[in-house]
Parts: sequence; C-alpha cells; structure tokens
Amino acid sequence: MSHAPGSDPVFLDGTLTLLTSPYRRSVLFALSEHSPLAETEVATALAASDTLDDDADLLRSKLVHSHLPKLAKRGYVDWDIGDERLRRGPNFDDITPLLRTFVASENGSADGQSRPWQPSVGRR
Repeated sequence: MSHAPGSDPVFLDGTLTLLTSPYRRSVLFALSEHSPLAETEVATALAASDTLDDDADLLRSKLVHSHLPKLAKRGYVDWDIGDERLRRGPNFDDITPLLRTFVASENGSADGQSRPWQPSVGRR
C-alpha cells in the first residue's frame, strides 16, 4: 500500500497528522539514519535530548503503547511489542520527502542534512 506523497490527499492528511507528534518524528528521523535500533536506545537518546521532557522509562512506555503502533500501522516502522527492535518499514521511503522537509524546517537547513536528535542514537 505504497503511495507517492502528495498524490493522495487522504495519505497526506494522515501522514501530516502522524508527524504532529515530536515523539514519532524523532523515531522516524533516527531510523532515517540508522536501522535497526533498539527501543531502549531510542528512548534513552530521546530522553537526553533538549526536545522532550520525559525520562527514558516513561518515554519508552509512551513509544511502546502509543507511538510505535501508529507508525507500524502505517508501515513506516517495522516493529512488534516482543521484538524490541525498530526497523524501517515497507512504506518508510514514502515518508522520506516529508522528513527532509521537517528536518530543513526545524534546523533552518535548506539541504535537509542537519539532524534534530542526539547523534549517539544508533552509534556504538
């Protein structure tokens, strides 16, 4: 069920609604750089960022019970509650142009190359 962004108003509305959450945007931004990622790694890095005010345990709970299921349902994230690993989903490439737009907007970067999350996500 892949759609080209902008070709379907229902797709675009649903995707933009999904991206209103800084939690979901941060997960997608991180996966655009590194895939797969551990749930705990993402939650810890996001909790350490200046953007979100939750501790890692609360953030992981919010991700697992609210945000990751929504991303998985749209096919942007490949995840299930028992796996504890996040991967780019089958429809991830559909959202890439919108992610670049958000990155450029949030960072004032015309090329969309700056990243708004902690650089330690996905690096060992």
